[in-house]
Amino acid sequence: MYNILVESLQNIYHHMDELRQESGDTDSGMQDAMFLIVRGDDGVYYIHTGNFIQNDKCELLQARIDQINNMSAEELRMHYVDPLIQLNCLIKEEQARYN
Repeated sequence: MYNILVESLQNIYHHMDELRQESGDTDSGMQDAMFLIVRGDDGVYYIHTGNFIQNDKCELLQARIDQINNMSAEELRMHYVDPLIQLNCLIKEEQARYN
């Protein structure tokens, strides 16, 4: 669960859009996000997160979601896990170089 929480918080931070103020406030924008952890009656924890995004980014985001939802398990692994493994190998090589 810890890993999921960290990943969720990183996603909120890195993918947060600045929203335009509609109220005429002098502040140029605001950033809002949602983070919620719920323990269900079944003892399972549910993590809900969300960011507001600009309307002009909705179509692009939906296309990316559709692309990922249509991937097979192998395609998902290649899309997500393989780059992480490669990055981890590069980090270990760099650490070995300095040790």
